[in-house]
Amino acid sequence: MSYVTWRDSLLTGIPDIDRDHQTLFDLANQLHDSYAKGVDPSETKEVFAALLDYTDYHFRREEDLLDREGFPDTEAHKQAHEDLKNQVIDLYERYRKGEEGVILDLLAFLSNWLRFHIMEEDMAYKAFLDARTK
Repeated sequence: MSYVTWRDSLLTGIPDIDRDHQTLFDLANQLHDSYAKGVDPSETKEVFAALLDYTDYHFRREEDLLDREGFPDTEAHKQAHEDLKNQVIDLYERYRKGEEGVILDLLAFLSNWLRFHIMEEDMAYKAFLDARTK
């Protein structure tokens, strides 16, 4: 059973963005699984690092799309991305220092943030892009 479950209601209709979102869900589930199974901490650390890297990649791709399409709230969207990156980096640093419970904090944060960000903020640019094609 997945920790975070992808739903079609999260689809933006932009294939690259949707694949990225699904990959982020997959990475969050891999992080949960590695933690829950009690595997070697280096494996959990690798998954955590991969999640950070892929998040950064996705944000750049999404921001480039918004810039290209002239989305009026691009700067606010970029700030939301920056805020998330800073929070995740902080959690990663706490994890690297051996702080207990950080993975659980991160998983709870990601679960809530992914759903909220996609359903609220990403769907706002989806509506903008959809309106432009009509």
